[in-house]
Amino acid sequence: MRRIRRVWIKLLAGLFCAAGLAGCGGGGSSFTWRAARVPANLDPQLAAESPEIIAVTHLFSGLYRLDAEGVPQLDCAESAEVSADGRVWTFRLRAGMRYAARRGEDAGYAVTAEDFVFGLRRVFLPETASPYAEVLGNIAGSEELLAGGDPGRLGVRALDELTLEITLRAPDEGFAEKLCLPGAMPCDEEFFEGTGGAYGLGMGTTIGNGSFYLYNWTESGLFLRRAAVGGQIGSLRIVLAQTEATAPGSAESGAGSDGQQRPAQPGPVELITGEKCDAALYDGPLGTGLTELPYTTTTWGLVFRCDEGPLASAQLRRALGAVAYGLALQLPEGCAPAEGLTPPDMDYGAGRTLPALGEPVQLYREALAELGTAQVTGLTVLVPQGYAQLFGQVNQEWQRQLSLFCKVQELPMEELQQRLAAGDYEIALAPFAPQNSSPASLLRQFGPDGVCALDAPAFVQAMAEAEGLTPGGAGWAGAMENAERILLAECPVLPLFYQTKALLVAPGIEGVVFSPFAPSIDLTWAVRG
Repeated sequence: MRRIRRVWIKLLAGLFCAAGLAGCGGGGSSFTWRAARVPANLDPQLAAESPEIIAVTHLFSGLYRLDAEGVPQLDCAESAEVSADGRVWTFRLRAGMRYAARRGEDAGYAVTAEDFVFGLRRVFLPETASPYAEVLGNIAGSEELLAGGDPGRLGVRALDELTLEITLRAPDEGFAEKLCLPGAMPCDEEFFEGTGGAYGLGMGTTIGNGSFYLYNWTESGLFLRRAAVGGQIGSLRIVLAQTEATAPGSAESGAGSDGQQRPAQPGPVELITGEKCDAALYDGPLGTGLTELPYTTTTWGLVFRCDEGPLASAQLRRALGAVAYGLALQLPEGCAPAEGLTPPDMDYGAGRTLPALGEPVQLYREALAELGTAQVTGLTVLVPQGYAQLFGQVNQEWQRQLSLFCKVQELPMEELQQRLAAGDYEIALAPFAPQNSSPASLLRQFGPDGVCALDAPAFVQAMAEAEGLTPGGAGWAGAMENAERILLAECPVLPLFYQTKALLVAPGIEGVVFSPFAPSIDLTWAVRG
């Protein structure tokens, strides 16, 4: 059985720019990351979004760390042993490790096995609400602790000051990778309790055991440094972006959502060639002349608001889907027809298929009878700016085959996403990507608490069964495939095409680890040539 394909890319250059994010390099061995916002919390057990994940990845060291090839290497642990049944992992920590406070000062605390016990225990305390409870949920006793049980029953214990034992519910070949995540970083209980609930919220309430330390933290930026050796990157600056590119891959000007005209902004290619960025996340046509590292984690689809109006009818959604799935759309360069909902770089080994929904006209007639009307009219489809012509191919076929024509409203992507989050839409064309490498993080976006407000008990049950299994373990891939199949049969979302993006790279820097799922980077191994 194949496991999820995790995309960890060895970069030749560091950082990147994206819609709302732009990474620009400074001189010497410094990296500057320009973000839509400055990290707000440096608590690794809570880090959920890109700025925080990047910051705590450098401030903390775990038992393992991914190297530049994406392979877990021992970090705080000097040795690791796994029992014959694959369930008990025993680590011996390196002696002499210390926490650093602001400006690299010794914080007065040694790193011990108890710190890993406390950090992992915090992941499963209900009051923490850690985003890592799911991915680390194979640790024995975690479900009981999440339900309010005894913290002492969690399968994590310190055998002595430098020896840690973790017991799993079932063997997990990918557990070493999971221990690279921020949620598995250590936390000194005495220091944590001494912050009075302000842990990770300021310079004086943050300590870390990573190779980088916190140098400064203001409203305009967060600055990390380390004692660099040789050509290593010595500092990382996460600063507030002043401007954003208005369109990926190009320099454009236009009106913002407030109606005000925006000046032309350089796209990722221009930022790199202008030596203002070392690398950039890019979704335009390839063949830029720069190093291009492609990956596919984004699925574009039509989503329906399923809890009100005519689109509450599954038969109407199926009729619209049967038409859309039968089209050979003319797609932008870098896009390919979707074969399912989960994109290619989330290969969980179960294959991809779009459902056979039936004959569109018959489905539409059944929907009209269910709705008690002779015709569905007045529907509006939200599309991102520049995508009206693409959606027009679908809209014309809906009109031709079903005599149903929708009004189209073009919006800036940010406003469209806000409308989706607020449930203020009927139909929308939008991109969707997983929040992490688990397909569950994508499928959940379309459930009862997601963007579509879909009330489908069979899907909820299928997701509960899939999420109750160990990722990559026996039966897991089939359970995930079943949940996706049930979801697509209900048609809250119609996957239309996959979008391949690329990291554009300028020469000069090697050894940066990149994950597109947060997105996040790790400069631990990075050097400037």
